[in-house]
This record gives sequence, structure tokens and C-alpha cells, in this order.
Amino acid sequence: MNPSLPLPLGFRAHVTNVGVKDGTDDFTVVAADQVCAAAGVFTRSSFAGPSVLVSRRHVADGRARAMVVVSKNANVATGPQGQADAEELAAGVAAALGCEASEVLVASTGVIGRQYPMDRIRAGLRAIPSPLPGTDANAVARGIMTTDTVPKTASASAGAASVVGVAKGVGMIEPDMATMIAMVFTDALVGAEELDAMFRRVVDRTFNCVSVDTDTSTSDTAVVLASGAAGAVDGAALERALYDVCASLTRQIASDGEGATKLLEVTVDDKKQKSLTCGGDIFAGPMKAGEKAFLNFSCIPKDVVPEDAAAIEGELEIVGFTGKESKKADTYWKNEDLVPKDRPKGGIKKK
Repeated sequence: MNPSLPLPLGFRAHVTNVGVKDGTDDFTVVAADQVCAAAGVFTRSSFAGPSVLVSRRHVADGRARAMVVVSKNANVATGPQGQADAEELAAGVAAALGCEASEVLVASTGVIGRQYPMDRIRAGLRAIPSPLPGTDANAVARGIMTTDTVPKTASASAGAASVVGVAKGVGMIEPDMATMIAMVFTDALVGAEELDAMFRRVVDRTFNCVSVDTDTSTSDTAVVLASGAAGAVDGAALERALYDVCASLTRQIASDGEGATKLLEVTVDDKKQKSLTCGGDIFAGPMKAGEKAFLNFSCIPKDVVPEDAAAIEGELEIVGFTGKESKKADTYWKNEDLVPKDRPKGGIKKK
């Protein structure tokens, strides 16, 4: 975590405790000075939580003013009341900021199956100060933590603009994000459609390449807001900065996985893919499912010693990695803790 990390120009924050579960910060609002370009990528779960449903709808027009995160309670499996509570949360933040409810995005993380403590949430909404008092990204990162052991932040520059990201997540990280929340803020001036396309490419190359425990969440949320306060910058430079921030957050998420003692980074350079204009890298092609399967395979040696190479080679064969199409590299992250006692010696026996 950077010891001193301000939010980009045009953003302010409010981080506090409203008593969702304990005495730690659990209520976070980050808002732009005005409505700005925004984009979001969310869980692919068929049982997406109310926060995801609200945010998907609100960000569909590529505009947003603010993001509110409630931690320690996911507001999932809470029925129609949970949906109503998420809508009320967005409306309450909007009232405090003087904007439309449709301009507020919502994220929630924590225990599943419990209603929001709405009496405490409402008190927190009434207490939102105007203007929002904070600019510390570290405080924002701490405010969204649940079982994380450390706050997760990252920053990069694109010309005169800055990009700052915060994230949380240590469990249920697979596939395609998982119980993770990432918020990225930039003061670059960029159009909504360009930002959306850029962010989707970056997410596919970063958050969608991480695995912790193979469990899928209902609350995955990755959002970017661009205030425009620093003016226009080169698009390729901005995408590279977004990638650098999200890649750093991805590594931090994988490293902080529940029970993890080591981080595996698997770089696969054999695939047929189409290139992006940003940095000349090649990503997001047909081998992706196989690469994730490789990371999640239970016989991959958890202590990763040279004599276990046969096990890795066997898994590459299982997932369809042929080693005949080398072009450029992609990296996938996973953490591991224990070595399976039943791991076959000398690798996988091929039939």
C-alpha cells in the first residue's frame, strides 16, 4: 500500500463506520464533482446480488456520479427486500450528493443471507457530510475490507492524468473476478464508449485471470470513473495505466488469498490471438479456459519444485495446451496453501 495516495482530481470520499457488523469502517462513498464517464464489469453468476443488479442498470448509459460500498454484509439471498434496500441505498446517497439515484453505483461484500441493518444504514446516509471531506485512497481501501489482511491500492500515470485503484478480495475468487470489488478512478478526460471498451479489455487481462479457491461469487464488481479534471490524454497511455493498476491489484488479491502462503504466476505464451493496440500485447483468446483450468488443477504441485515438472506437463496436455502456437505471453495468478497428500509422484500418468 502506498503510504500517501490521494484520489485523482475531481474525486472526494467519505469513509466511516455505521455498525453493519463491528466497529471497523464499513460504509464508503466516493463521488466525482460532477457526473462523469463510467464503466463497470460484474459477476457472471446467475444469482447476482441486488447491488450488482442496481449497478448494472445504473452504469448502462456510461455515466455515474458516485459509488457506495457497504462491507461486512453482501445483501445477497435477501429476496425482494434486499433489492429494495439496495435501491434505497443508492437513493440515499444521491439525496446527500444532490444527484439522481441512477447516477449512483452500489457494491456490497460480506456475509450472505442477512438483510442490511437498514436502521443503521439510514442513519449513515443522513450523516453523509457535504462536501465529502476525504481524498485519501488508502482510507477508501480500508473501508471496503472484509477478511482482507491488508488494504489494496495501486496507482499509475498517463500523461498529466493519474489512475488510482483500490480493491478487496481474498476468497471466492474464481471464475471471472469473484468476491472482489475494485474501484478505479482517473482524472483523464475520456468518452464513455472508449472508457468502457478499454476497461473491459483491461479486466479481461487482469481480474479475470485470477483464481484463489475456484468458488464463484454473486457480488463481483469492477468499476472505473473518469472525472476529466486533468484533460484528455493519449488513449494507449491511459489503457496501459489502467492495466498497470489493475494488474497490481490482481497480484495483491491473489497474494492475500485466504490461507495462502505462496503466489503462482503462470505465463502462457502459446496461443492464437488477435492483438490489441495497447502495448502490442496479445490477450483474451481461445486458450483462456485451458489456462484457468491449468491453474485450478488439484494436482499442480503446491510446493512447485523442479521434479514435479511432469505433473505440470500432464496438466498442460489435459487442458489442450499444445505448445505449437507460440506468439506472445499472458499471465494468470493464483495462490496456494497446502500440498495435497494424494498428489501423484512423478506427475500424471498418461493414458
